[in-house]
Amino acid sequence: MRPIKRWLLKQYSDVKGNAKWAFLTLVWAMIIDASKSLLRLTPHIHDWEIWLLILAVSMAVFIYVVGKVPGPANQSSKPENQKANSPISSLREQVAQLGRDLFAFVREKGPEPEGPTPESGATIDDRMRWLVEVKSPLSLSILHGYKLRFEGRVMDMFHELREKGIAYEGVGELGSLGQVNSIAQVKAKAHACFNIVKEMDIAEEERNV
Repeated sequence: MRPIKRWLLKQYSDVKGNAKWAFLTLVWAMIIDASKSLLRLTPHIHDWEIWLLILAVSMAVFIYVVGKVPGPANQSSKPENQKANSPISSLREQVAQLGRDLFAFVREKGPEPEGPTPESGATIDDRMRWLVEVKSPLSLSILHGYKLRFEGRVMDMFHELREKGIAYEGVGELGSLGQVNSIAQVKAKAHACFNIVKEMDIAEEERNV
């Protein structure tokens, strides 16, 4: 019996929409026919006026019914749009963009150079020359580039996160003081951003449970 019942329910599900519209069409045809009969009892009214009146009423009813039917696509997308436009979601994107920009800065400055070592036969003079000619210029470039382009953004982000009560581990790294003059230090700030984003995503999913 169960397979037959499932089959009957499936058939009903397939035709119920069409059956509903067929029923409504029949009812509306009967209403139109009755309306025509009643309107013909009105003195001095022409057939074209009757049809024009019925058409106007039909259009008004159709527009009213369509306006009352909820749009599934709009209903399903509304919560997502609200979520995407929420303050926390906007802040999450700002943190992620800061992390992306910091990594772009790392790529711009290049990999951390490896200096000569005693194991490679380098002398103290070789080491000092490398520090003066390679390491120091790069450190100064990172220091001033970071101060100019990121120091204010990073601290503003830190304070905005703390103002909203967000205190994940990465937030402390963003707010840590001290000069940033190496590739490793810039990477640490970028990693902190994406750790914050990860924690925000986890917190969001937990709220939806």
